[in-house]
Amino acid sequence: LRKYRKATNYLLVGIRFFPGDYLVHYYLGTAFYRIRSYGAGIRHLNTSIRLKSDFMKAYQNLGLLYRKIRRYNLAEKTYLKGLSINEDSDELYFNLGRIYEITNKLPVALLCFKKSLILNTKDEYYSYQVAQVYIKMKKWDKALYFLKKTLRINRDYAPAQYNLGYIYETQKKNNTLAAYHYNYFLKLKPYSRFKARILKFLKLGK
Repeated sequence: LRKYRKATNYLLVGIRFFPGDYLVHYYLGTAFYRIRSYGAGIRHLNTSIRLKSDFMKAYQNLGLLYRKIRRYNLAEKTYLKGLSINEDSDELYFNLGRIYEITNKLPVALLCFKKSLILNTKDEYYSYQVAQVYIKMKKWDKALYFLKKTLRINRDYAPAQYNLGYIYETQKKNNTLAAYHYNYFLKLKPYSRFKARILKFLKLGK
């Protein structure tokens, strides 16, 4: 927090000289967000958007700030406003999906996550998040498909390895594949909080 407080002080000086600079307001709003001065953060990020309506990073951080304080309706409105200006922002679609996921609107969250993945096919987290929604919906085959897709993007993405192991163990009853993915996960995360449970499963599966 100390570096953000220091940055805030510098930016407060800078804004006196550049009151109409959208970037100064953006950085100041972001710094206030980081030091938990949420009201000031909202004010400066909104000013940044007012000064430059197509600056997507300001929508991004304003939405994250609203999510942090659980004003999910305002976060949703922020992301939708940004997407009305730039419908090709994978980050805004993704974060809009997170709002819908948090508020348990899973079908709409799924559409947003899939849209973000279409716009950026190389981001393993987008693919993983699609799988996570399918897991919550208990659609195991579709979850497996997107977890495998995640590993095609990044084989060392540990959460996908773990979730594949878990689905194969608990839903598909395929101990061989479960063991493979659990072992791979433990190579990536040898001190995971799931280690004891996984080792118990591996020992019983022998």
